[in-house]
Amino acid sequence: ATYYLGGLSSASGNSAVSWYKLERGTSGRTTSWIGFVGLMYPSDYAYTFANGVDETCYINTYNCKSGTPSWLFVGWNYMLMITPRLNSYQIFSNDKDLGSIRNGDNANNSAFSIFPVVYLKSHTKLSGTGTSDDPYEIIG
Repeated sequence: ATYYLGGLSSASGNSAVSWYKLERGTSGRTTSWIGFVGLMYPSDYAYTFANGVDETCYINTYNCKSGTPSWLFVGWNYMLMITPRLNSYQIFSNDKDLGSIRNGDNANNSAFSIFPVVYLKSHTKLSGTGTSDDPYEIIG
């Protein structure tokens, strides 16, 4: 799968739609990476606030408020996201208390949760029930 690495300097004021466009933009450095497993995009996280979950957060991911978290909001640690800040040693993450997307920190000096993502094709088959005793396995 191709993972896009467009970047921007600040998380402030971005909607789910603008994140998606910025992730695919140009940044003066390599803007894509091909691999099997990546990290979620800020837009992946932001789109989980759509359809009435939290319209304020969907429109401006910097202004999320606690109390209406999406299904991706874990609330116990910061979640590292694949889109880099234009400053190469900083990343974006969500705020573990509010759920909003923040400017992140130095990726080398902070503790983040990592939620791996993969792209599945329509013909991909899975086995397992998704529990810890019977995890999903990609079988073809």
